[in-house]
Amino acid sequence: MSIEEMSKSIGKEGTIVSDGMRFSVVVKDAKSAYGNLRYLVTPKAGVGQSWVNANRVLVLEAAQ
Repeated sequence: MSIEEMSKSIGKEGTIVSDGMRFSVVVKDAKSAYGNLRYLVTPKAGVGQSWVNANRVLVLEAAQ
C-alpha cells in the first residue's frame, strides 16, 4: 500500500469493537509495520491514543 493510499484514512472517523463494546475513534496517522497496516487512533470521547491493526477499525466513509 502506498503512502498516498494510507493517508486517505487520516482524519476520518471509525469504530473499533473490543470486548463487546463499540468505540468511536478518529484516525490520526497510518503506517505499515511488518507488512501490516496500522492506524494511530484516538477516542472521540475520552483520552489517549493507540496503534491498532487497520483490520480492527471500520473507517466510516464521508457521505457524498
